[in-house]
Amino acid sequence: MKRCFHSFSARILSVAMGVLPLVSLVSLVTYADRSLAGDLNRQLAIPLNSGTLSQVRKAGDRWMMAGDRQQQQGQMEAAIESWQKALELYRRVVDQEAQGLVYRRLAKAYLELGRPIESEDAARRALGFARTLNDYQNQILGYNDVGLLLMKRDPSEAERSFAEGVRIATVLKDTPGLGTSLSNWGLAAKATGQYAAAIERLQKGLPYQRIALDFAGESRSYQGLGESYFALGEYQKAAGNYISALVLARQSKQHQVAFQALEGLAMAYDRLGANNAAIEALLDRVRLAGRTLEPVQVVEALQTIAEYYYQKKDWAMTDRVYEQAIQIAEANQLDKDLPQLRKSLENLRNEFYFRRVRQ
Repeated sequence: MKRCFHSFSARILSVAMGVLPLVSLVSLVTYADRSLAGDLNRQLAIPLNSGTLSQVRKAGDRWMMAGDRQQQQGQMEAAIESWQKALELYRRVVDQEAQGLVYRRLAKAYLELGRPIESEDAARRALGFARTLNDYQNQILGYNDVGLLLMKRDPSEAERSFAEGVRIATVLKDTPGLGTSLSNWGLAAKATGQYAAAIERLQKGLPYQRIALDFAGESRSYQGLGESYFALGEYQKAAGNYISALVLARQSKQHQVAFQALEGLAMAYDRLGANNAAIEALLDRVRLAGRTLEPVQVVEALQTIAEYYYQKKDWAMTDRVYEQAIQIAEANQLDKDLPQLRKSLENLRNEFYFRRVRQ
C-alpha cells in the first residue's frame, strides 16, 4: 500500500518514541497471508489407503508418512525426496488420488522453500488429478491454490482461477469453499484495481467465512476491504474495516495481517485528520512486532516513523529513529536491511549538514 502521510504531530510522536526501549529480538520466519502453505493441512486430511493395498502401495504410504515426519521436523528437502519416492510408487499402481495428495504436499513444500515455479507446477498437477477423478471438493481447493500462486505473476489469470472455484462451490453449496473463493476472487480484483468489484465480492464472502469460523480468512477479507475503500478515498469506511481486520488478526494470530492493518489504520486516520490516533497505530505496530519477536517488522515500523519525521522536517528525530532501527537490525543480524538504513541515515546527515552550511 502506498504510504502517504502528511501531517503528523511531532510533539506527540516524540513523547511516545521516548518511551520505546531499544530491544534485542530474535529473527523468526514471517507469516505468509492465506496461502497454500497455510491451507494444505486441511486439504491433506484424506485417507491414504484408498485403492489396492499392494506391497507397492504400502511402500508408497511409508514414504509418504516419512515425508510428513520430516516436514514436521523442518527437514523440507528430505521430505521432498521422500514424497518423490512415494509418488513414483503410486504411479506404478496407478493410484491417482494418492498422486494428487503427494503433489499438494510438494506444492506446499516448494512454496515454503521459495520455489514458486515448482510449487505452481505441483499445484496444477494436483488440480489435474482432482478434475480427472471428478473430485469437486478438491477442485475448489485446487483452483484457489493455483490462483494464490498466480497472484503476483498474473493477477488477471489468478482472478479467473478463483472465479472457477466460486462457480464450483456455488453448485455444491460448499460454505467454506464459497468463503475462501469469494474472498480470493475479491482480493484478485483489488490487485487489478477493480475496487468496486473487490468490495462486492469480499462483502459477499464474509458471511460464509463467519459460518465456517474462518477467522484468519475473515481478517484478510476485512484488510482487503480496508485497502479498497482507502483507494476509493472513503477513509472512514477504510478505518472501520482495518479495525475489524486487526481484531480478527489478533484473535487468529495472523501477525502479518495485523501489521498491515495497523499501518493502513494509521494512514486512514491521517487522512481523516486524527493525527494522535494515527501515531498511536504506528506505535502499536512497533509494540506488536516486539511482542511477537519479529525484528524485521520492528525495523520496518521504525523506518515508516522516520519517514514521517522527515516529511515534517524534524531532522533530529528522524536521525534518532534511524539510529534505533540500525541498532535493532545490528543486534538481530538483519544484514539485508542494514545497508539501506545506513544509507538513509548518511543521506539525512549530509542533507542536514548542507542545509546548515547554506544558512
